[in-house]
Amino acid sequence: GQDCIVQLFQGQLLRVPAPTLTPTLSPTPDPNATATPTATATVNIPNAFSPSDREFFYSDELITLRWVVTATLQEGEVYRVDVTDLTNGRSYSATTTDILFTVPADWQGTQDRHEYQWTVGVASENNLDEVRFQTSPLIFVWQGQTPPESD
Repeated sequence: GQDCIVQLFQGQLLRVPAPTLTPTLSPTPDPNATATPTATATVNIPNAFSPSDREFFYSDELITLRWVVTATLQEGEVYRVDVTDLTNGRSYSATTTDILFTVPADWQGTQDRHEYQWTVGVASENNLDEVRFQTSPLIFVWQGQTPPESD
């Protein structure tokens, strides 16, 4: 209501529901006929937004990839996240039904800074190799872990 106060904080995750389908009325030649609503197809297209392009992360920070979507996933669909370590050439993939993905620490390089390129798209659980509506790649930089000392 009007008196509701909601506090938002930087970095807070918000879920915003996609708009519901709006029926469109078909023209009817008979003025006594009833218009029939027809649903408009909704396509789920992810849009990557965080981290921002070339954002830097220290070695002790976890990285959460985030995207917004235009609709909800259909039954049997998942988001496929692809991350490539451009410094060492290793590629990683994962799936999720959420609109975010935390990069596992074991994807982190060692020593030096590593540049990573990432995209997200929609795939069928039955065919993860066919990715639709893939985002344009973004890059983040992650300081590598210091390898443990040998005894």
